Amino acid sequence: MARSKKEIVESIQTVFLANPILKSIYGLPDNENVAFKDEFSLVSLEAQWIEVVGNVAKAMEDLMDVHLEEIQERLSKMVPGTLEWYRVKALEYQEMPEPEWNAERLQFAYPHIDEDAQIVHFVSVNETDEGLLMKVAKEDAEGDPEKLSEIQLIAFKAYMNAIKYAGVQLTVLSRDADIINLKLKIYYNPMVLTEDGALLTQPDKFPIEDAVAEYLKLMPFNGIFNVTDLIDALQKEPGVINPLFVSAKAQSGSVWVAIEDYYQSNAGYIVINDLNIEYIAR
Repeated sequence: MARSKKEIVESIQTVFLANPILKSIYGLPDNENVAFKDEFSLVSLEAQWIEVVGNVAKAMEDLMDVHLEEIQERLSKMVPGTLEWYRVKALEYQEMPEPEWNAERLQFAYPHIDEDAQIVHFVSVNETDEGLLMKVAKEDAEGDPEKLSEIQLIAFKAYMNAIKYAGVQLTVLSRDADIINLKLKIYYNPMVLTEDGALLTQPDKFPIEDAVAEYLKLMPFNGIFNVTDLIDALQKEPGVINPLFVSAKAQSGSVWVAIEDYYQSNAGYIVINDLNIEYIAR
């Protein structure tokens, strides 16, 4: 990890004072406890030279940290068989052309990259007792997740089965969004919001409804719905005095599940089905 500018300058000063030739030239005392500031002014040429060298050294160490992070990120994606490797390979999938077998590298690869043919934009990979569980989705016109068509999913599964490691049990899912019914109680400032939650200054804007939609939209793919995080987000909206969570339930397929604190979606993403808000003026 890169040192601070202060640490770098102090280390250069220590080496400067300990150098026997410089000690002789400057007539410095032969004392380990001597401080650079006691022998040189902050505006001296020597102090300014050390400052310049310190700035250069700091910049180089910061660049090395960035470079190391980039290398570690690339390695995590390149090491075959890791969860990140499976995620990256899923994102690389192209509808056409088919990947070709590379006999030298012993792996499938596409002859050329066509980003327009890369239909998988959202991926999560997790380990379960039954093997690896992969959830995928494409992107709709608004940039939100959307399940693959049946034909697309069949082709994608064939691709993943071709490139996956032997013996790995891989389950691939692509589903319609989980839906959520949410009830809230909002104590609000009537000088900012109307009784139905609209801004007094912008009657067509509903901060609470927008904040709920934004919270769900910004959740990472296969992220966890967190009641506390949602309430924290609502607290920041204009005119909100006290947002309270009343109840929530989510549906995946035909199954409804009550939500108390957290909810892990089955599809990897969630959309609002019914938002019931009781506004109470304070």
